[in-house]
Amino acid sequence: MRVPIPVVILLVLAVAGGTWWQNTRHMDFMTPPSQARLELVRAQAEELFPEVKEPDEPEKPVEPPPPEPPPPVEPPKPEIDLGDLAAAPTLVDYSLRAPDGVPHLIELATALEEKGEFQRALLAWERVLDLGKPDDSQATTALSAIRRLRPTLPDWNTKPETAITVTLHAGTGKKLAKTIAPVLESVAKDLERASSGIVKVKTQVTA
Repeated sequence: MRVPIPVVILLVLAVAGGTWWQNTRHMDFMTPPSQARLELVRAQAEELFPEVKEPDEPEKPVEPPPPEPPPPVEPPKPEIDLGDLAAAPTLVDYSLRAPDGVPHLIELATALEEKGEFQRALLAWERVLDLGKPDDSQATTALSAIRRLRPTLPDWNTKPETAITVTLHAGTGKKLAKTIAPVLESVAKDLERASSGIVKVKTQVTA
């Protein structure tokens, strides 16, 4: 026996409606839930559906500081004029450089030594002392250089016959004549050595 379709529809609606009414007839859909009820529902929902944390954003790489600019390149220092090295040096060489100052003369003397022009370097060092106005440090440097160079160089005057003769006179009593004579001779030799052969010193003791 076949059941008519309208009857089936009515039966389905009756079963569904009866079930819904049986389960919801004690529920109050008009009164809003209390705060406690909302907290309970929220807690149950959080347990059933845990919060999914979004992945942290990747840290941006730290950019290195920009490189420091290179220091400015200093232009090369111009070489000092050494004069005509082919010409024979004279005693007055570098005298005209004195107005340029002691630092210039020291630089000149040092450059001449580096070139192997030791005779000219000695002249320049001497100009530091006799024509310049050096301070204590500059004077000490010049004296040290003169004492270092002079023993290594030949006499300035290589022709003894052209040396300028100078006589040292000393007058004393007969008792002191023999004592003074060797002292005077020693002074004469020191003067000749200091003049680099330019001066020939004689002595004369008068009693």
